[in-house]
Amino acid sequence: MERVAPGRAPAFEFHVLGPLTVVKDGAELAMSANRELVILASLLLNANRVMSVERLVEAVWAGSAPRSAWRQVAICVSRLRRTLGAGLIETSSPGYLLRASPASIDWLRFRELVARSRGQGRRRRAGGRRPPAARRARALARPAVRGHPRAALRRGADGRVTA
Repeated sequence: MERVAPGRAPAFEFHVLGPLTVVKDGAELAMSANRELVILASLLLNANRVMSVERLVEAVWAGSAPRSAWRQVAICVSRLRRTLGAGLIETSSPGYLLRASPASIDWLRFRELVARSRGQGRRRRAGGRRPPAARRARALARPAVRGHPRAALRRGADGRVTA
């Protein structure tokens, strides 16, 4: 794993197109706790916006939450903070907010490239090539071909989400 220079924040990459993965300073973080993955995926899909504890509870338990659900969400967020480092996930009423650069989340980069590609027009350039933004968006989306953007998350017969 690369060392982070003193005073420099770690560099993150979040991949939700395909299996959910987190890369910190060039090394993939081992993450396997189902509830934590569901919460992280929910926060990433709503990056830089407050995600209420209620919505996180619904994402994890799909209407069949235990009485301790709010406390369990807090525990999962605490574990995520330990794994990812301080400052990435903030407590913000009525829930939590994941602060991340749009460039660090693959699906946000994909959306931006698609929008830019549309701005460049649907026509192909000379030689039949797609506009540069369209080519980059297509390359970025390739991992999703292996599965749905939330491929790592499955809803069981009881309605609960698992990874």
